[in-house]
Amino acid sequence: ALLQLAVLQDDLQAKSRYLKECKEKFDRALEINPDSKTPDGQLSLFGLGNAYFVMYMFEQDDKEAEMLLEECKQAYKKVIKKEPAKIEIIKTIAKAPQQRKEVLDATKRMEGKTTEEQAEEYVKIVYEQVELLGKQVEEKPNDPKVLNQYGPALLELSMIQENKQEIDKARGSVRKARDVLEKSTTLEKDKNSFSALAVATNAVGMIEEDAEAAYNHFLAARKAFQEAIQLEQDVESVKQMLVSLKDMYKTHEQWKELHPLQAHKMKVDSAPQHLANLTPNGSPVEEPEKSIPSKQRKLKSGAKTKDGKGSKEKTAPEPPKAESAVLNQEEVEGADAATSGSSEKKKKRRNNKKKKSTQADKGAASSGTVSQSPV
Repeated sequence: ALLQLAVLQDDLQAKSRYLKECKEKFDRALEINPDSKTPDGQLSLFGLGNAYFVMYMFEQDDKEAEMLLEECKQAYKKVIKKEPAKIEIIKTIAKAPQQRKEVLDATKRMEGKTTEEQAEEYVKIVYEQVELLGKQVEEKPNDPKVLNQYGPALLELSMIQENKQEIDKARGSVRKARDVLEKSTTLEKDKNSFSALAVATNAVGMIEEDAEAAYNHFLAARKAFQEAIQLEQDVESVKQMLVSLKDMYKTHEQWKELHPLQAHKMKVDSAPQHLANLTPNGSPVEEPEKSIPSKQRKLKSGAKTKDGKGSKEKTAPEPPKAESAVLNQEEVEGADAATSGSSEKKKKRRNNKKKKSTQADKGAASSGTVSQSPV
């Protein structure tokens, strides 16, 4: 939580204070238990590495920044030993110097400006970034690294244009972003590019007037996001991505609101059962245990049955459900007749024994048998 607060802070002093406190908390947790984890299941070591990384990004002194980056690397190396699936965080370290330069440049440009002025400056930064990356793409049209940056930058530009009510420009930017990212993912399988492609394709579908064409875009967006999930190696990240994939099956609802005249033509896909059963944290819903009658539990567990043999498959039949809470007289009599069969047989056996042992009965019966009626 402290790390998130630090990232969201515009004031550098407040940011520095939160980061320092965050680092101290993680250090303390690791002193108590080197394998301790955060509430979301991440290793405290990983949180410490992230804290060092953010501190590095905003450190203006180059020497101090290098020391922070080294601490970050050491923490991440320990994380990888414990969780080899997080090997991809090394890629984050490789891009760190360039990212820090961009962050510091943007910070300097925002310094001393009002909120409105900062918003205007941010728009300028995005336009400049798109222009710069566009030129790099012209020079290296098949470089996936450049394309991977250009696509998301175009998406960011489309959101700015939409906020400025430049709808046609926004639609053009989002379509261009989709095309760039499609090319990028064919050149290199990168999870971040597939994720961005899913966002761009979904956005193209949302502005599509034709229901069938929009549906095909939504379908393609889900497939792209599934590719990103396949490339993700961190278990906790996969869980959250699966929840997002589940939500993507509801995209058609928003499209129907935007295109009410075509809403009846939109094909609807339900989320697969394994996604539909996910909780918000990505874990499957646990089905409550059904109550089993004690006799049925014994038979299921292999308890000996009447014939002296154990059975794991044999189960006692469930009693029929009453259609009404109150039974009429005929139903009661019918139920009594149905349940009295076994008692009747026992009584007949007892009476037969009595016939054999009682001479008076034998003499009285001309046929040699005594007819007994069940009580």
